[in-house]
Amino acid sequence: MLVLGASGQVGLELVRSLSHLNCKLTLVRKSTWAKKSDKANGAKLVSLDLPNASQRKLKNLVRDQDVIFHLAADTSVQTDLSNEYPFYINQVSLLKRILGCIVGSGTGLIYASSCSVYGIESQALVTDKSPANPVTSYDLAKTACDQLISFYREVYNVPCSSLRFSNIYGSDEGLDENKKNRRVINKMLHQMHVKHQIRFVGDGMFYRNYLHVVDAANMLVAVCNNLHKPKDIYIACSKKNIYFVDAIMILANRYEKLFNVKIAIGKGLKDMYITDRRSFKLKPSLFFTEKFNYKYSIESGFNSLIEDLKFENNR
Repeated sequence: MLVLGASGQVGLELVRSLSHLNCKLTLVRKSTWAKKSDKANGAKLVSLDLPNASQRKLKNLVRDQDVIFHLAADTSVQTDLSNEYPFYINQVSLLKRILGCIVGSGTGLIYASSCSVYGIESQALVTDKSPANPVTSYDLAKTACDQLISFYREVYNVPCSSLRFSNIYGSDEGLDENKKNRRVINKMLHQMHVKHQIRFVGDGMFYRNYLHVVDAANMLVAVCNNLHKPKDIYIACSKKNIYFVDAIMILANRYEKLFNVKIAIGKGLKDMYITDRRSFKLKPSLFFTEKFNYKYSIESGFNSLIEDLKFENNR
């Protein structure tokens, strides 16, 4: 199995899950791997700038793989106008090149997309039937990649699927020191830990859906085992939608109990990005409500996250 973007938060957790399956792994990241990486677990380690790789290198990398997990992406939410075209082309072209290499080979592919493709705000519950409504460069690229997944599955019979993940959070353990966690819950917890205070945009009365990274990795594995079933796009989220302010209160309350400190909570920050007040409620795809066992609720997940932080402090 091949994991592209193996050094990211989801990639690291996926490698842990796959290492228990006794399968041969190839892990790819853009930067250089350490000579004796504790992330390897006996896997083959490859350093490659994927968007700029030659077709020969890309084909040699992906051929003869049973399944490819495509988690590699530029995570810029919105680029300036001069960079939008190369940003878009890099993301979409890479997926198209990989899919082209595996047509007729039997190799499967699972792509990590995002529920951000549904836009800024929805009054109704977002389901599998809801149309995409991209509003940023990132959303647009993800939407186009999802469409490629659907096209190659239907036209070329490539066993491929895309998981549209909600907001992922989880332990920072394993990430390189120079690779900070960009997840909003992790960033909020870091702010609590450093300053004993937290501030957020507006009144926080906008809906979000949070998914623990362990559940995200397990979802990828679950879909991997069902790639030949007729499903191209999945909504990969938790079963609970919650106001952002309520999520912060849960996080703060648990932090206060575990560290025995008081967190000052402030509202009213001005928006910096068009997505700061993104609000919609998500419904997981039927596959995840019927055949998938979630390990974490938002309460137990946040508690685990804070306990990991306390453990790191005590080391």
